Parts: sequence; C-alpha cells; structure tokens
Amino acid sequence: MIELVVAVSIILIGVVSTLVLTVTTIRGGKASKMQTVAGNLAREGIEVVKQQRYNNWLKIESNNLSFVDWDQGLYNDLYENVLTVEFNSSTPVWNLNFDIQATTTQECIDDPNSKCLLYLKNGVYSHDSTGIATPFYRVVTINSICKKVSDGKEEFKTYWDCGTDEKVGVQVISNVFWKEKGNWSSVMLEDHLYNWK
Repeated sequence: MIELVVAVSIILIGVVSTLVLTVTTIRGGKASKMQTVAGNLAREGIEVVKQQRYNNWLKIESNNLSFVDWDQGLYNDLYENVLTVEFNSSTPVWNLNFDIQATTTQECIDDPNSKCLLYLKNGVYSHDSTGIATPFYRVVTINSICKKVSDGKEEFKTYWDCGTDEKVGVQVISNVFWKEKGNWSSVMLEDHLYNWK
C-alpha cells in the first residue's frame, strides 16, 4: 500500500508540474506576442514621421517652385505636439493627425472616446473605428530640438516651440500602450530627426 501511495504521489507531482509549465509557457508566449506587436506599432509611428521628413526633402531636391521647409507637417500652428498616425486605405497614404483633442499621452488614453485606440481592418492597424477594436493605443509626440548659444556655449533642449532659439531638429516619441489582466504595459521608442539627410 505504501508503494502505491508513493507511486501515485510521484505521478501526480509529474502531471501537476507539466501542467504548470504548460500554462506558464502559454502565458509567456501571449505576453511575448503582445510585446512584439506593440514594438512594431511603435516603430511604425516613428517611420511615418520619418517619411514625412523624407517627402519634404524630395520636394526640396526636385526644385519644386513651392517653398517647403524640411519639417513641414511635423508641427501645427497651435503648438500641439501630441498626435496619431493615420492610414487612409482609399489613397493609401499615411498622415499625421494633430486633431486628437489631447495635450498629453495619458489624456488620450484616458478618454473613453479615444482617438488613440487602434483598430484592425484588412490586416492593417489604424485609427479607423470601422475595424475591430484592439487592446492597443498609439500616441506620437513631436518636440522641437532647440539650440541656444549662450556665452559661446551651445545648449540643446527640447520644447514644443523654440521661440527665438534655432530649431535644429525634432524629437519623435512613439508610445504604444495595452492592458493585460488589468495592468497597463507599454513600449516607447524615440528618435531624433535633424535638418540634414
């Protein structure tokens, strides 16, 4: 009888250990998948902003008669720096949307009618609410990189607007947030774009 109890105990320990390992592996795989998707969405946000800057350079180099600044479209006149990147499937073109009525990343995520929520439609993540809602929110922030010369020393800082200081570049921050089991997770990528190729 003792041998039977010991044998059953060993089998139960093996089965329970296998189940725990399987559940942990499945959870880790799902978390890894969410992290990978979020990382790619954050990278996509940076790339859309870069593309706008590249398009400006192409217009400048093509000797287009209309005047184009290298940072045209990377800011708006209201000094709003929080935006979303929008995919228009009918054109198909990516655009920067400053009209999200949020001044901070947190404000956009907390809004129950958030324009930062991503939807999946035809295999593309976008802010088009006719798609299927996903757990992901993407917010892009663009700040000016300003150069100030004081006492012969150069100082660089990021602001919404440089004012009288020289604007030498832009800081682009792409944040992707999602909620898993009641807890927020996020991926943040940052890049700096300057007035040169």
